[in-house]
Amino acid sequence: MLRVATLACLLSACAAPAVVAPAPGYGALAAELTRCVEHERAAKDLGAMSIALVDGDEVVWAAGFGEEREGQPATAETVYRVGSVSKLFTDLALMQLVEEGVIALDDPVQRLVPGFAPGPGAGRVTFRQLTGHRAGIVREPPVGNYFADDEPSLEATVDSLNDTGFRAPPGTVTKYSNAGIAVLGRALELHHGEEYTALMRARVLRPLGLPGAAFAPTPAIERRLAEARMWSYDGREAPAPTFQLGMAPAGSLYASVLDLSELLRALFEGGRGVVAPETLDAMLRPGAGRFGIGFALGELDGRRRAGHGGAIYGFSTELAFLPDDELGVVVTSAVDVTNAVTSRLATHALRCLVARRAGAPLPTLALTTPLEPEVGAAVAGRYIGPDGERAEVVWRREGHGWLEWRGMRGALRREGTHLRVDGRNWFGPRIERTQAGLAINGTTYRRVADAKPAACPAHLREYVGEYGWNHNVLLVREVDGALEALVEWFWFDALTEAGRDRFTLPTGRGLYPLEEIVFERSTDGAITAAVLGGVRFVRRATGAVHGEQFTIDALHPEERVSQQPVDPELVIARALQEVLAIGAELAEDAVGHLREEWIREHDLLELARAERVNADLLAFVLGVPADAPLHVLLEVPFLTLAVDVNEDVGREALFVVDVDADDLELRMRFVALVEGDEGRDHPGVELRPAALFALGLRAAHQDALLLEEGVQLFRA
Repeated sequence: MLRVATLACLLSACAAPAVVAPAPGYGALAAELTRCVEHERAAKDLGAMSIALVDGDEVVWAAGFGEEREGQPATAETVYRVGSVSKLFTDLALMQLVEEGVIALDDPVQRLVPGFAPGPGAGRVTFRQLTGHRAGIVREPPVGNYFADDEPSLEATVDSLNDTGFRAPPGTVTKYSNAGIAVLGRALELHHGEEYTALMRARVLRPLGLPGAAFAPTPAIERRLAEARMWSYDGREAPAPTFQLGMAPAGSLYASVLDLSELLRALFEGGRGVVAPETLDAMLRPGAGRFGIGFALGELDGRRRAGHGGAIYGFSTELAFLPDDELGVVVTSAVDVTNAVTSRLATHALRCLVARRAGAPLPTLALTTPLEPEVGAAVAGRYIGPDGERAEVVWRREGHGWLEWRGMRGALRREGTHLRVDGRNWFGPRIERTQAGLAINGTTYRRVADAKPAACPAHLREYVGEYGWNHNVLLVREVDGALEALVEWFWFDALTEAGRDRFTLPTGRGLYPLEEIVFERSTDGAITAAVLGGVRFVRRATGAVHGEQFTIDALHPEERVSQQPVDPELVIARALQEVLAIGAELAEDAVGHLREEWIREHDLLELARAERVNADLLAFVLGVPADAPLHVLLEVPFLTLAVDVNEDVGREALFVVDVDADDLELRMRFVALVEGDEGRDHPGVELRPAALFALGLRAAHQDALLLEEGVQLFRA
């Protein structure tokens, strides 16, 4: 069998193999996993993926799928940001201090980090509590958190935790905290007198046999780093941001699946001298919660399972192993929040490894197929379950849909005779149709009328909006008379009022249990920011300041619609007058810069920053990529439409608008009796407010140098 050499790579410039061919007896297993990976990549439009299997001290198969960048195939050497898998390495470095007698796990953290003072009782927080996420502190530090792109030092990151308070008394609940692992990294810095990335390279990564891995990008890493993608529920995709986290010990490791395979081999060898075998045993021993010392612990078919997942901008990772069987797997993906995919593939791989060793037939993974459009349309609607729990199925005429349930939204697909939630972000419940409605995981949810939602309660309206950074927007919406927050793109958390401008998040699910959002106001009373935990999200310029809403009135009742043919372009233009008054200022900003020479030396993002506008919106308005150099605007072939709204055309039309609060879309239907085809509706159009503005602006001029006409049109 092929062994991945460790000493040779440490002593020479040899490269790890791009592919580790299946070892003897593993061909069928590799074929089954290849089938599954390729299906998932195609069904979910995934990018680069890599996988590696470890059996004892051997890498028995490793391969890449897709392209790490255009024209360059992904391999077992492709580098990924592996997110929270980084925590395992920080914990190993901490356990070295335990072995050396520097600390005991139950010592107070202040022994090495005397300035650690999140609140009264900080002296009771121990190293063990931080490794097992039971310190009761916030998930994210105010500085250097997952959202912040200013790349502060680890010292500044940890110092910012002072006075953030406890969300639970230390040692009482498991509450996942990136901030807590950052504190451990700072403890290592203070003890060793060395910067975190350097000490980790010298004390952990190289001794383990991972010379190509690092906690900060190097030229070699950047050459092999997979191009990663972000996505969102509304269909937008963008390149993943690349800034470095201030809390590097919690999530900044760069590694390939072969690098992480070396970690698995070292664990199976008893620590490879980095820590002692008895130390590893202690780390894999269950604690008060679901974590040991760093490792997430559980079971798989009666066997002990351990490992950790990782999620960081554009990347998803699952490292999983069976300690007693010495079988392990690493799966990586270069698309954001595809951990449902990497975790499911890793679990299947472990089952295949167990079966192969036992000489049993390999299990096959049930893979879903697209749902028939007629079935999707039939199940679309709102449902109510026990205790009033809400579920909603949305089906789009493009031929896809989703279930929104318990704070998640996942794609709806076919699995044999039933339906299954199976998307990038969620492999979820089994769904069956019943006479009353749907059975979700066996529980009946009855269909309810899909009536027009009631108006948003007046006292909540001003909170609704977008907050934070372009790369990670906090969205606050209203559903059924209450607020919800969309956190980190994919988790809907119900907000419970706890006082003026203060709302708590759910305690039993989501990323931020036991935390709250506090809204800040300006001197004139307008909402200016939302503070989640210790992280401040500034309100984004989306048009609403005091809770205003987009509204459009019908031109005439339906029964008065003229029998004459209607020009849909004219209807669009007339409707835009009311929707897009806010658009004039943005258009004027663009005009001012289009005439200046500096556009040939700067990009669109700089224009957006200069004008303090949403870069994504501005890019859509101007019809170019967000990172496009500005000089390309002079060459954009803008659409030309006849939209003189002042002309008396002698025709009338009905304009109907429904506002869907769940996905924040304006759904427009132009009902017209078309000449020569009496009774046919004009095809429906679905656009977002940003798209409405873009359409109106682009319809008002022939090229980029005539934007002033668009401004005048909106002001007419």
